[in-house]
Amino acid sequence: MIEANFKFNVKKCQLLYKYLDIFGCYCNNSNLSSFFLKFIEGVEKMEKIHSSIGHHYIVEASGCDPKIIGCIEKMQQILVKAAEKAGAQVWSISFNRFPPNGVSGVIVISESHISTHTWPELGYVALDIYTCGDHVDPEKAVEYAVQEFKASVSHITEITRGIDEGDKIFYHSFVTWEEDVEIGKAEAIKRIKKIK
Repeated sequence: MIEANFKFNVKKCQLLYKYLDIFGCYCNNSNLSSFFLKFIEGVEKMEKIHSSIGHHYIVEASGCDPKIIGCIEKMQQILVKAAEKAGAQVWSISFNRFPPNGVSGVIVISESHISTHTWPELGYVALDIYTCGDHVDPEKAVEYAVQEFKASVSHITEITRGIDEGDKIFYHSFVTWEEDVEIGKAEAIKRIKKIK
């Protein structure tokens, strides 16, 4: 299920057009292809008019491996590596245990922050990644972290923050989606039952 405040960018539109083109050979709908080409041109123009300050990802990762998400050292390693994969510069790291066996941590990056809170007994990770500027790719950090947590399902919200139409009145837009990850629900339930 996708809920959105209609946030598009050229990269996502081109990907959508690519899939449209692949499936277009079956439906031969040139009007639809023409529409998407014009739509992409419109988005390119809008991106020149509208600028944003940052991208904020809020991730709910379920069915995670409790041994990984319950280990301070592993969580720290995963999220530092996620920051590096995004192209961010790490400035400060702080991770701690909280009862009974969760991990809470924050990585301050020059572009903003990455923070997490885990519930190994539930196989659940709450992850927050906020980056400013265009030289980092926070989506790479999200993909890497979710994969390393061994999550079975992730619910992701991307918030584009500090959008400006040139009038210095800022707003945000968001898009939310859910992804089934490799291991599947049965394996995730089995993992959670092991720790109980």
